[in-house]
Amino acid sequence: LLNILAGEKWGNNREAVDVLSAFCVYTAFMAWNGTTEAFVYALANSGSDIGQLSFVHTTVGGVFALSAPLAVGRFGTVGLVAVNCFAMFLRSLFSLYYAAMYFSKRDNQPLMESLARLLSHMFPHL
Repeated sequence: LLNILAGEKWGNNREAVDVLSAFCVYTAFMAWNGTTEAFVYALANSGSDIGQLSFVHTTVGGVFALSAPLAVGRFGTVGLVAVNCFAMFLRSLFSLYYAAMYFSKRDNQPLMESLARLLSHMFPHL
């Protein structure tokens, strides 16, 4: 497909094929993060909530800044995409935690029970 879309120069370039494949996985991480963060932004109604989200984004940005050069040095461009996947995963974890806390308070149930129920709805086939 890459041969058809980008020509033989890129279609026969192993790194381009690998990066495009990794980027396809990255789009799934971005979609999951976008969905979970949209939920957080819809519910965040205090300065404390926004502050927590800002802290998480800053922390994840720091993790990304420290790990990206190492990953690129070892794995090339695919390493950069992998670190981006990891950053999206970390952001999504916070969003899931926030959602579990919300449902825990709303339904007056333990946090782990809310998290388990949330995950069972997100991944019903597991």
